[in-house]
Amino acid sequence: HYIEKTTLKDAVNVAPATPSFSWEQLPSDNGLAKFRINWLPSTEGHPGTHFFTMHRIKGETQWIRENEEKNSDYQEVGGLDPETAYEFRVVSVDGHFNTESATQEIDTNTVEGPIMVANETVANAGWFIGMMLALAFIIILFIIMCIIRRNRGGKYDVHDRELANGRRDYPEEGGFHEYSQPLDNKSAGRQSVSSANKPGVESDTDS
Repeated sequence: HYIEKTTLKDAVNVAPATPSFSWEQLPSDNGLAKFRINWLPSTEGHPGTHFFTMHRIKGETQWIRENEEKNSDYQEVGGLDPETAYEFRVVSVDGHFNTESATQEIDTNTVEGPIMVANETVANAGWFIGMMLALAFIIILFIIMCIIRRNRGGKYDVHDRELANGRRDYPEEGGFHEYSQPLDNKSAGRQSVSSANKPGVESDTDS
């Protein structure tokens, strides 16, 4: 008589509980999007021994299956078209049993989830900030120069005002023009008026 035996491993193979997953966007690779899919096995039922990832473009029927991951709890999925909506699933595996997770939609240009920014993007941001600071400094310097020039332009002395109004006879010495006439000229004027009003002396011949 022969007794058929089964191994312990085959005896305990059961369907894993429904898993879930999270994701992270990684730096693009040659212009193609790349994501890290983190397997979150069930903590309330049988988790399964390993998993694999499936994805497809939203609206299509054919799923693309990644290789089974037996050494880690995540997979990196790359080569995805930019600005495209994809649907992802993870599948927990135990022996011949597979259990799929719920489907999550991931847009390759989304801002949700933790995003790892590429180094070239950080460098571009630094260059842009430096350019804006330099432009702001130039504008401030220009405003200060305009204010200084305006303040200097408002200070005119009396001589400059008279020249601007067309008066060229303004004396070079200080003082007012009407009081700067020589006293000798005024005295001579008075003497000439007195002489004109004074009657002449009669000559001896007239008498």
